[in-house]
This record gives sequence, C-alpha cells and structure tokens, in this order.
Amino acid sequence: MSTPTTTDAVSATGNATYYLAKTIVAGFAAGCLYFSFSHTIELAHMLGATGAQAYTTPAFLDGFMLLGRLGMSTKFDAATNKIGRRMMTVGAILSLASNVLAGQTPGDRIIGAMVVSGFLVAEWYAGKLRPAPALTPAQKGAQTKARNAALKATTGQAQAKKAPAKRQAATTTKTNAAKTPARARKTTVKPANAIVAAAMRTYPNFPVSPAPAMTNTGIWITTSPADVKTLTN
Repeated sequence: MSTPTTTDAVSATGNATYYLAKTIVAGFAAGCLYFSFSHTIELAHMLGATGAQAYTTPAFLDGFMLLGRLGMSTKFDAATNKIGRRMMTVGAILSLASNVLAGQTPGDRIIGAMVVSGFLVAEWYAGKLRPAPALTPAQKGAQTKARNAALKATTGQAQAKKAPAKRQAATTTKTNAAKTPARARKTTVKPANAIVAAAMRTYPNFPVSPAPAMTNTGIWITTSPADVKTLTN
C-alpha cells in the first residue's frame, strides 16, 4: 500500500477522516488478502501438496502481487515502478486463477474472483487517497463567503419561481371577490307573503285550521283562505 508523501503527511495532520479512510481501506485489503491466501492453500491441497509446501504456495502468487505493488510506490524511480507494475499484473492473474480454481461450486468461484478484484481495487484506492491541503484563515473565510453566496443565489431562484404562482393566486382571489356581489344579487329569497299567495292560487278552497291568531312574537297564524288574502293584500 502506498505511503503518503511528506507534503501529504503534513497536511493530513488532524484530518481524522483521512486516517479513518486509510484504516478502512487497509482492513478491507487485509481481509481480501487473507481469503486469497486461504483459497490458494486449498488449491494446493487439492493438487496433492502436503505440509509446508501447501502453506508456502501463496508466497509465489499473492506474494509476487504484493512485491509488485511495493515496487510501484513513489519512493522508487520510474524504472522500478515499471517492473513493479509488471510483477503486480502477473501476480494478480495467478492469484485470480488460483482463487477461481479453488472453488468447488460456482458460488465459490465467483467469490474467489471477487476477493482478488476487491484487493486490487482497495490497493488502487489507497494509492489515490490524498488529504486536503491545510487552509489559511483567509482561505477558509473565502470558502465560507462563496458557500453563503451560492446558498443565497439558490434561495433567490426558488423565491423567483414561487412569485408567479403567488401573483396568480392573488389575481384569482381578487376576481372571485369581484364576482361575489353579482352572485349574491342573483340569489333572491321569496318573501313569505308571495309563498302564501302562491299556495292560495293553487289551493283556493283548502281549509286552514285553527282559527287565525297572533303569537307573542307578533306573527299571524292564518287559519283560512280569507286570512291569507288579508295578509297578502
């Protein structure tokens, strides 16, 4: 796994997220390497190897891959990096083959291929991890201003989009308010005298009982058609 340069190490001081990511990637790579070693030993046993010979098999497969990865470090020159890349490629191919052949079921073979692929991806990602450079107070202030400006612009755009809808709602409310008196004028209630007169025209001889009387509230109760005519005239 590649080591950060001096600049990276200095800028990584106090960067807990950077060290957490490095630790997780290192643990993931170690787990993949452990399973790859186990699969390679199982393949050696399947081929008839016994004793220490079976347990040394991973050194000639995954071991070459690790040596090649170390040779690709920035601590070495370009020629060493080139040789390390070739060794890692050959070791990765041999490790992939051994992990697939060691599986006794299709699922075992798929998992074996995933183990090697996961190790290579973890190693590649570990080499790409770089901590952010330390910022001066002035740079932090500039970043804060830029974030606030972007947030303000986004909020302004959202309000600008809502403005037409608010204006449309206000216009609709005013229109409905202007139409309300006209609608109210159209709705008329017939007076009680008109209703009684209409009833008399329909049933002129209909008897009404009891006799006409006036309630305490001053409302006349009609008891005959003559009473109704008297009230409606």
